[in-house]
Amino acid sequence: YESPPFFCSGSETACDIIATLHAYPTLPPYPLKSHMMDASFMDNTAVPSLTPSTTLEVFVNDFIGATNEISIEYLTHFSYTM
Repeated sequence: YESPPFFCSGSETACDIIATLHAYPTLPPYPLKSHMMDASFMDNTAVPSLTPSTTLEVFVNDFIGATNEISIEYLTHFSYTM
């Protein structure tokens, strides 16, 4: 079965909104921030990438955000947009 066009356009519109929010330098405070990251998340020992890359994809009703950027500020901002 194929998804109806209105469903696909709704998903793509939501993806466009996420991409637009991601371009904003700051976002309003997220009310559930305390549930997103605990103290163990802050103990990041990964080595930063020389060429940071971020992608956002949508498939039907699944939104997929992937990045190799490891800064807490960037990851927080990126997760808020999703």
